[in-house]
Amino acid sequence: MDISVSPARVLIADNDYGAEYEGYFTSAVDTAGWSYYHHDVYECGESVVYILDEFPFGTVLIWFTGTQEETLTQEEQDSLAAFLDRGGRLFLTGQNIAEDLSDQGSVFLTEWLHTHYGGNTTKKYAQGFPDDPVFDGFLLRTEGSGGADDQYSR
Repeated sequence: MDISVSPARVLIADNDYGAEYEGYFTSAVDTAGWSYYHHDVYECGESVVYILDEFPFGTVLIWFTGTQEETLTQEEQDSLAAFLDRGGRLFLTGQNIAEDLSDQGSVFLTEWLHTHYGGNTTKKYAQGFPDDPVFDGFLLRTEGSGGADDQYSR
């Protein structure tokens, strides 16, 4: 018997090592009516990079690290770069990711995420740079009701 199953539209990479931030993402995807696959690194014992190739062009990847100090290994950066190169869409969130990647001298931060680390701030929002082809006019609030309230290192 052959059974054809469509892959999930969204891959949720839960890399918060046992914290329970996934509910914020799964409920948002449920509300949108999209299918998703939730990969919990803490439970599975391995990074999601081993299954990225199984998801088709245009898949949305939500990768969150919660409050973990260790953000992205070089292997994860390389896999995410390949994922983006083949048309994947990435939403990456967690504490100190840009700072950690900058300290590593990561080309993933500059060449694939098209950003740089400019230091921590007490501002409650992230704002794009003027004339940037992607983020000109971009504004993201990092506080408010209904969220994890874990943005202590912006």
